Amino acid sequence: MVPTIDISSFITPQIATEEARAEVLEKIRTACLENGFFVITGHGVEEELQQRALAMSKCFFDLPLEEKLELSEKKS
Repeated sequence: MVPTIDISSFITPQIATEEARAEVLEKIRTACLENGFFVITGHGVEEELQQRALAMSKCFFDLPLEEKLELSEKKS
């Protein structure tokens, strides 16, 4: 099961106490050590932007290898 971590108490000034931030960091640390990855919620990124980013990622990964290699950051 992929852990889901709400980071709102880390980034929201009104509720971002030292204790709340430490709790979020510990959850992230544990997820990294035990699972290697996790899902973040409470980040404030709008759903539409998330969907567009996923769609563009799919477009990139659907490209033939030769085209992807042309987009290398080493050629930028």
